[in-house]
Amino acid sequence: MTAIFESAANPEISDAGMHLQNHTAIITGAASGLGEATLRRFVGKGANAMILDVNDEGGAALMEELGNRVRFTHADVADEAAVSAAVDATVAAFGGVHILVNCGGSAAGPPRRTVGRDGPYPLPEFAEYIRSYLIGTFNTTRLAAHAMSGNDADGDGERGVVINTASVAAQDGQIGQAAYAAAKAGVTGMTLPLARDLAVLGVRVMTISPGFFDTPRGIATPENIRESLIAQTPFPTRPGIPDEFAHLAQAIVRDTCSQLVEVQSCNHQFSSGVMYQLSMYPFASFVLTPVGLSKNEAT
Repeated sequence: MTAIFESAANPEISDAGMHLQNHTAIITGAASGLGEATLRRFVGKGANAMILDVNDEGGAALMEELGNRVRFTHADVADEAAVSAAVDATVAAFGGVHILVNCGGSAAGPPRRTVGRDGPYPLPEFAEYIRSYLIGTFNTTRLAAHAMSGNDADGDGERGVVINTASVAAQDGQIGQAAYAAAKAGVTGMTLPLARDLAVLGVRVMTISPGFFDTPRGIATPENIRESLIAQTPFPTRPGIPDEFAHLAQAIVRDTCSQLVEVQSCNHQFSSGVMYQLSMYPFASFVLTPVGLSKNEAT
């Protein structure tokens, strides 16, 4: 991820943004998949981390493996009391919360057509997708951002960063994905209002929209569906690697929205969603623009 404006023109630009070293992240869904990859990368770069997950075995194993920079709290992302307690535990353990990466949420059931052989789509399943992915994302965002608001601001006035996870399904949902696509479209849709709400507190909000990745869930996908999804990927034609997601999350933490940054290195599975969902006001392909600027103002 390289700055469009060279640091020679502005010596401060190369050192802008929040560093991972000695900062603290809450990572939901960090016991496996994209969340685990993000956890490993962040801790490897010197961050403290709270795993927020319902996978007790995976969370405990990672906490033991990665050492005293990591804690684990069992929590459903849509449970207000559980997430509030996890945020409090993070502050107690590490002194604050600086970063939230939302990879949590769980599928309520298999992909289903709106009307199938067994009748109409079960409404409780649809509601559970919304509860877990959309309400859960908002719940963790609001509670973590409240904790971030108490941090000392850096030179740019920044106090925290929120990175949410949507999906290319939000814009390009497939047969049987009505519930999942609706939930992820909600995550996409609230990115800008969340960013506007929290800008006054010095908290940035970004959303990544990944495609098909080799997570445990992706690997377990039936082979015919897996092959079809991979075939739809323009280049390279392969599943995403979880650490590629984690690397992008690291870059978001590192690069503030006070500068324009290229994301041309973010290819394949991110291609149909991330280039415009990462930013709040896109004005060209593969370019992020500052929060709060319109197309004309950005130029």
